[in-house]
Amino acid sequence: MYRVSILVPFYCVERYIERCSRSLFEQTYQDLEYVFVNDCTPDRSMEVLKRVIDDYPARKDNVRIIEHKENRGLASSRNTCLDYSRGEFVIFVDSDDWLELNAVELLVRKQSDTGADIVSGGRLFNFENTQYIQKEEKYPNKEQMTLQMMQRTWDHFLSGRLLRRSLFIDNKLRWKDGFDMAEDRYMMTLLAYHSVVSDKIDDIIYHYEKRNDNSFTNTDNSQKILKNNKQELENVLLLEDFFKDKAQIYQKECSRCVMRQLDYNYQMSLKYSDKDEFKNIIAVIDGRTDKEKEMIRWDNGLRGMVLHSYGLMSWYRKIKRRP
Repeated sequence: MYRVSILVPFYCVERYIERCSRSLFEQTYQDLEYVFVNDCTPDRSMEVLKRVIDDYPARKDNVRIIEHKENRGLASSRNTCLDYSRGEFVIFVDSDDWLELNAVELLVRKQSDTGADIVSGGRLFNFENTQYIQKEEKYPNKEQMTLQMMQRTWDHFLSGRLLRRSLFIDNKLRWKDGFDMAEDRYMMTLLAYHSVVSDKIDDIIYHYEKRNDNSFTNTDNSQKILKNNKQELENVLLLEDFFKDKAQIYQKECSRCVMRQLDYNYQMSLKYSDKDEFKNIIAVIDGRTDKEKEMIRWDNGLRGMVLHSYGLMSWYRKIKRRP
Protein backbone atom coordinates (compact mmCIF):
# COMPACT_ATOMS: atom_id res chain seq x y z
CA MET A 1 0.00 0.00 0.00
CA TYR A 2 1.44 3.45 0.80
CA ARG A 3 2.30 5.67 3.77
CA VAL A 4 -0.38 7.88 5.27
CA SER A 5 0.51 10.88 7.44
CA ILE A 6 -1.87 11.70 10.30
CA LEU A 7 -1.56 15.40 11.11
CA VAL A 8 -2.59 16.73 14.53
CA PRO A 9 -2.14 20.33 15.70
CA PHE A 10 -2.85 20.68 19.43
CA TYR A 11 -3.45 23.40 21.98
CA CYS A 12 -5.21 23.20 25.37
CA VAL A 13 -6.50 19.65 24.93
CA GLU A 14 -5.21 18.04 28.11
CA ARG A 15 -8.61 16.39 28.65
CA TYR A 16 -8.83 15.00 25.11
CA ILE A 17 -5.37 14.30 23.68
CA GLU A 18 -5.09 10.82 25.21
CA ARG A 19 -8.33 9.62 23.66
CA CYS A 20 -7.36 11.15 20.33
CA SER A 21 -3.81 9.81 20.19
CA ARG A 22 -4.73 6.28 21.31
CA SER A 23 -7.30 6.11 18.51
CA LEU A 24 -4.50 7.00 16.08
CA PHE A 25 -1.81 4.66 17.40
CA GLU A 26 -4.25 1.72 17.48
CA GLN A 27 -5.25 2.03 13.83
CA THR A 28 -5.48 -1.29 11.99
CA TYR A 29 -3.59 0.25 9.06
CA GLN A 30 0.13 -0.11 9.66
CA ASP A 31 2.08 2.20 7.32
CA LEU A 32 1.47 5.43 9.20
CA GLU A 33 3.48 8.44 10.27
CA TYR A 34 2.26 10.90 12.89
CA VAL A 35 2.99 14.63 12.93
CA PHE A 36 1.89 16.46 16.08
CA VAL A 37 2.34 20.24 16.25
CA ASN A 38 2.41 21.80 19.70
CA ASP A 39 1.20 25.38 19.29
CA CYS A 40 2.65 26.46 22.67
CA THR A 41 -0.06 24.79 24.71
CA PRO A 42 0.01 26.11 28.32
CA ASP A 43 -1.51 22.98 29.86
CA ARG A 44 -0.29 19.37 30.27
CA SER A 45 -1.21 18.25 26.74
CA MET A 46 2.41 17.59 25.80
CA GLU A 47 3.06 15.58 28.95
CA VAL A 48 -0.01 13.44 28.34
CA LEU A 49 0.89 12.87 24.68
CA LYS A 50 4.44 11.74 25.51
CA ARG A 51 3.13 9.32 28.12
CA VAL A 52 0.72 7.78 25.60
CA ILE A 53 3.45 7.48 22.95
CA ASP A 54 5.52 5.40 25.37
CA ASP A 55 2.68 2.87 25.46
CA TYR A 56 3.10 2.19 21.72
CA PRO A 57 6.76 1.31 21.10
CA ALA A 58 5.99 -0.09 17.64
CA ARG A 59 4.65 3.33 16.58
CA LYS A 60 7.17 5.50 18.43
CA ASP A 61 9.76 5.78 15.64
CA ASN A 62 7.09 7.10 13.28
CA VAL A 63 6.01 9.95 15.57
CA ARG A 64 7.24 13.51 15.10
CA ILE A 65 6.42 16.33 17.50
CA ILE A 66 7.05 19.83 16.22
CA GLU A 67 6.97 22.68 18.73
CA HIS A 68 6.15 26.25 17.79
CA LYS A 69 8.19 28.87 19.62
CA GLU A 70 5.11 31.05 19.93
CA ASN A 71 1.36 30.52 19.65
CA ARG A 72 0.49 30.91 15.98
CA GLY A 73 -3.04 29.57 15.68
CA LEU A 74 -4.72 26.70 13.87
CA ALA A 75 -4.07 27.80 10.28
CA SER A 76 -0.34 28.16 10.84
CA SER A 77 -0.20 24.87 12.78
CA ARG A 78 -1.80 23.03 9.88
CA ASN A 79 0.80 24.51 7.53
CA THR A 80 3.52 23.19 9.85
CA CYS A 81 1.91 19.75 9.84
CA LEU A 82 2.08 19.66 6.06
CA ASP A 83 5.66 20.92 5.99
CA TYR A 84 6.83 17.95 8.08
CA SER A 85 4.66 15.25 6.51
CA ARG A 86 6.02 12.74 4.01
CA GLY A 87 3.10 10.41 3.30
CA GLU A 88 1.51 10.00 -0.11
CA PHE A 89 -1.81 10.82 1.57
CA VAL A 90 -2.60 12.84 4.68
CA ILE A 91 -5.42 12.86 7.22
CA PHE A 92 -6.02 15.86 9.48
CA VAL A 93 -7.38 15.08 12.93
CA ASP A 94 -8.41 17.75 15.45
CA SER A 95 -6.77 16.96 18.79
CA ASP A 96 -10.04 16.83 20.74
CA ASP A 97 -11.61 14.40 18.24
CA TRP A 98 -10.92 10.73 17.57
CA LEU A 99 -11.03 8.08 14.85
CA GLU A 100 -12.64 4.68 14.63
CA LEU A 101 -9.80 2.15 14.81
CA ASN A 102 -10.29 0.95 11.22
CA ALA A 103 -10.79 4.45 9.78
CA VAL A 104 -7.55 4.69 7.81
CA GLU A 105 -7.85 1.14 6.51
CA LEU A 106 -11.35 1.78 5.18
CA LEU A 107 -10.37 5.06 3.52
CA VAL A 108 -7.25 3.58 1.91
CA ARG A 109 -9.19 0.55 0.65
CA LYS A 110 -11.70 2.83 -1.11
CA GLN A 111 -8.93 4.99 -2.52
CA SER A 112 -7.08 1.96 -3.86
CA ASP A 113 -10.24 0.78 -5.59
CA THR A 114 -11.08 4.12 -7.21
CA GLY A 115 -7.82 6.10 -7.47
CA ALA A 116 -9.53 9.07 -5.82
CA ASP A 117 -7.62 12.17 -4.70
CA ILE A 118 -10.07 12.73 -1.84
CA VAL A 119 -11.92 10.03 0.10
CA SER A 120 -14.37 11.06 2.81
CA GLY A 121 -16.16 9.09 5.49
CA GLY A 122 -19.14 9.49 7.79
CA ARG A 123 -18.88 11.71 10.87
CA LEU A 124 -20.53 11.64 14.26
CA PHE A 125 -20.90 14.98 16.05
CA ASN A 126 -21.01 14.62 19.83
CA PHE A 127 -22.91 17.49 21.49
CA GLU A 128 -23.71 17.88 25.18
CA ASN A 129 -27.11 16.22 25.06
CA THR A 130 -27.33 14.71 21.59
CA GLN A 131 -25.44 13.30 18.63
CA TYR A 132 -25.66 14.05 14.94
CA ILE A 133 -24.57 11.78 12.07
CA GLN A 134 -23.37 13.42 8.89
CA LYS A 135 -22.59 11.33 5.82
CA GLU A 136 -20.78 12.72 2.81
CA GLU A 137 -22.67 13.26 -0.42
CA LYS A 138 -21.76 11.42 -3.60
CA TYR A 139 -20.84 14.32 -5.85
CA PRO A 140 -21.49 13.79 -9.58
CA ASN A 141 -18.38 15.79 -10.51
CA LYS A 142 -15.71 17.97 -8.99
CA GLU A 143 -17.57 21.13 -10.00
CA GLN A 144 -20.49 20.23 -7.73
CA MET A 145 -18.16 19.28 -4.90
CA THR A 146 -16.32 22.60 -5.24
CA LEU A 147 -19.55 24.58 -5.12
CA GLN A 148 -20.80 22.59 -2.12
CA MET A 149 -17.58 23.21 -0.20
CA MET A 150 -18.10 26.97 -0.55
CA GLN A 151 -21.37 26.78 1.35
CA ARG A 152 -21.66 27.33 5.08
CA THR A 153 -22.84 23.76 5.64
CA TRP A 154 -21.73 20.68 7.56
CA ASP A 155 -20.04 19.27 4.45
CA HIS A 156 -16.92 21.39 4.30
CA PHE A 157 -14.94 19.96 7.25
CA LEU A 158 -11.33 19.12 6.49
CA SER A 159 -10.75 16.53 9.20
CA GLY A 160 -11.43 12.85 8.67
CA ARG A 161 -10.71 12.80 4.95
CA LEU A 162 -7.96 10.98 3.09
CA LEU A 163 -6.29 13.69 0.99
CA ARG A 164 -3.62 13.25 -1.67
CA ARG A 165 -0.68 15.24 -0.37
CA SER A 166 0.42 16.33 -3.86
CA LEU A 167 -2.79 18.40 -4.13
CA PHE A 168 -1.27 20.72 -1.53
CA ILE A 169 2.30 20.58 -2.84
CA ASP A 170 1.74 20.83 -6.60
CA ASN A 171 -0.81 23.66 -6.27
CA LYS A 172 1.05 25.51 -3.48
CA LEU A 173 -1.99 25.40 -1.20
CA ARG A 174 -1.44 26.90 2.23
CA TRP A 175 -3.53 28.58 4.87
CA LYS A 176 -3.01 32.25 5.64
CA ASP A 177 -1.56 32.69 9.12
CA GLY A 178 -4.08 34.04 11.58
CA PHE A 179 -7.16 33.14 9.53
CA ASP A 180 -8.30 30.38 11.87
CA MET A 181 -12.07 30.40 11.27
CA ALA A 182 -13.63 28.93 8.10
CA GLU A 183 -10.16 27.66 7.20
CA ASP A 184 -11.78 24.27 6.50
CA ARG A 185 -14.13 25.75 3.95
CA TYR A 186 -11.29 27.71 2.31
CA MET A 187 -8.99 24.72 1.91
CA MET A 188 -11.61 22.09 1.06
CA THR A 189 -12.94 24.31 -1.74
CA LEU A 190 -9.46 24.60 -3.26
CA LEU A 191 -8.75 20.88 -2.82
CA ALA A 192 -12.04 19.97 -4.50
CA TYR A 193 -11.27 22.33 -7.38
CA HIS A 194 -7.80 20.84 -7.97
CA SER A 195 -8.84 17.20 -7.52
CA VAL A 196 -9.62 14.85 -10.39
CA VAL A 197 -11.63 12.16 -8.59
CA SER A 198 -13.30 12.14 -5.18
CA ASP A 199 -15.15 9.32 -3.46
CA LYS A 200 -16.69 8.44 -0.11
CA ILE A 201 -17.58 5.64 2.24
CA ASP A 202 -20.71 5.54 4.39
CA ASP A 203 -19.03 4.09 7.49
CA ILE A 204 -18.77 6.40 10.51
CA ILE A 205 -15.03 6.89 10.89
CA TYR A 206 -14.63 10.28 12.59
CA HIS A 207 -15.93 11.57 15.92
CA TYR A 208 -16.26 15.32 16.43
CA GLU A 209 -16.05 16.55 20.01
CA LYS A 210 -18.42 19.52 20.29
CA ARG A 211 -18.25 19.82 24.09
CA ASN A 212 -14.77 21.34 24.29
CA ASP A 213 -14.95 24.94 25.51
CA ASN A 214 -11.44 25.61 24.19
CA SER A 215 -12.27 24.53 20.66
CA PHE A 216 -11.82 27.07 17.88
CA THR A 217 -15.43 26.51 16.88
CA ASN A 218 -16.83 27.23 20.34
CA THR A 219 -17.47 30.84 21.31
CA ASP A 220 -18.10 32.22 24.76
CA ASN A 221 -18.05 36.00 24.44
CA SER A 222 -18.91 38.77 22.01
CA GLN A 223 -15.32 39.75 21.22
CA LYS A 224 -14.41 36.19 20.27
CA ILE A 225 -17.51 35.87 18.09
CA LEU A 226 -16.76 39.14 16.27
CA LYS A 227 -13.10 38.16 15.79
CA ASN A 228 -14.14 34.76 14.39
CA ASN A 229 -16.57 36.45 12.02
CA LYS A 230 -13.81 38.70 10.67
CA GLN A 231 -11.61 35.68 10.02
CA GLU A 232 -14.43 33.84 8.27
CA LEU A 233 -14.98 36.84 6.00
CA GLU A 234 -11.26 37.05 5.21
CA ASN A 235 -11.16 33.40 4.17
CA VAL A 236 -14.23 33.81 1.95
CA LEU A 237 -12.64 36.88 0.35
CA LEU A 238 -9.51 34.81 -0.33
CA LEU A 239 -11.68 32.28 -2.16
CA GLU A 240 -13.30 35.06 -4.15
CA ASP A 241 -9.89 36.33 -5.18
CA PHE A 242 -8.78 32.84 -6.25
CA PHE A 243 -11.85 32.30 -8.43
CA LYS A 244 -11.97 35.81 -9.96
CA ASP A 245 -10.51 34.55 -13.27
CA LYS A 246 -12.19 31.13 -13.17
CA ALA A 247 -15.56 29.96 -14.53
CA GLN A 248 -18.57 32.22 -13.94
CA ILE A 249 -20.36 29.58 -11.91
CA TYR A 250 -17.61 29.75 -9.29
CA GLN A 251 -17.48 33.54 -9.32
CA LYS A 252 -21.22 33.81 -8.74
CA GLU A 253 -21.17 31.34 -5.84
CA CYS A 254 -18.22 33.14 -4.25
CA SER A 255 -20.11 36.39 -4.52
CA ARG A 256 -23.13 34.88 -2.78
CA CYS A 257 -20.89 33.48 -0.03
CA VAL A 258 -19.25 36.85 0.56
CA MET A 259 -22.57 38.65 0.79
CA ARG A 260 -24.04 36.04 3.15
CA GLN A 261 -21.01 36.40 5.40
CA LEU A 262 -21.20 40.19 5.29
CA ASP A 263 -24.87 40.04 6.18
CA TYR A 264 -24.15 37.74 9.11
CA ASN A 265 -21.27 39.90 10.35
CA TYR A 266 -23.43 42.98 10.03
CA GLN A 267 -26.16 41.37 12.15
CA MET A 268 -23.63 40.28 14.80
CA SER A 269 -22.05 43.74 14.98
CA LEU A 270 -25.52 45.12 15.68
CA LYS A 271 -26.26 42.45 18.26
CA TYR A 272 -23.05 43.14 20.18
CA SER A 273 -23.07 46.92 19.60
CA ASP A 274 -19.64 47.05 17.99
CA LYS A 275 -19.80 50.40 16.24
CA ASP A 276 -16.30 50.23 14.75
CA GLU A 277 -16.88 46.82 13.19
CA PHE A 278 -20.27 47.96 11.98
CA LYS A 279 -18.61 50.87 10.17
CA ASN A 280 -16.12 48.54 8.53
CA ILE A 281 -18.84 46.21 7.31
CA ILE A 282 -20.96 49.04 5.90
CA ALA A 283 -17.94 50.30 3.96
CA VAL A 284 -17.33 46.82 2.49
CA ILE A 285 -20.99 46.28 1.60
CA ASP A 286 -21.22 49.66 -0.11
CA GLY A 287 -18.23 48.69 -2.25
CA ARG A 288 -20.08 45.72 -3.72
CA THR A 289 -22.22 45.79 -6.86
CA ASP A 290 -25.92 46.63 -6.81
CA LYS A 291 -26.80 43.03 -7.71
CA GLU A 292 -24.81 41.79 -4.74
CA LYS A 293 -26.51 44.25 -2.40
CA GLU A 294 -29.88 42.95 -3.57
CA MET A 295 -28.91 39.50 -2.25
CA ILE A 296 -29.14 40.83 1.31
CA ARG A 297 -31.81 43.49 0.58
CA TRP A 298 -29.31 46.26 1.30
CA ASP A 299 -31.42 49.13 -0.03
CA ASN A 300 -31.31 52.77 1.03
CA GLY A 301 -34.23 52.33 3.42
CA LEU A 302 -32.64 49.55 5.47
CA ARG A 303 -29.23 51.18 5.45
CA GLY A 304 -30.63 54.57 6.46
CA MET A 305 -32.67 53.12 9.32
CA VAL A 306 -29.64 51.33 10.76
CA LEU A 307 -27.35 54.34 10.34
CA HIS A 308 -29.83 56.61 12.14
CA SER A 309 -30.23 54.12 14.99
CA TYR A 310 -26.48 54.18 15.55
CA GLY A 311 -26.12 57.92 15.07
CA LEU A 312 -23.83 57.30 12.13
CA MET A 313 -25.60 59.15 9.34
CA SER A 314 -23.26 62.14 9.43
CA TRP A 315 -20.24 59.82 9.38
CA TYR A 316 -21.69 57.95 6.42
CA ARG A 317 -22.34 61.15 4.45
CA LYS A 318 -18.73 62.22 5.01
CA ILE A 319 -17.21 59.01 3.71
CA LYS A 320 -19.52 59.06 0.68
CA ARG A 321 -18.23 62.54 -0.22
CA ARG A 322 -14.61 61.39 -0.28
CA PRO A 323 -13.07 61.21 -3.78
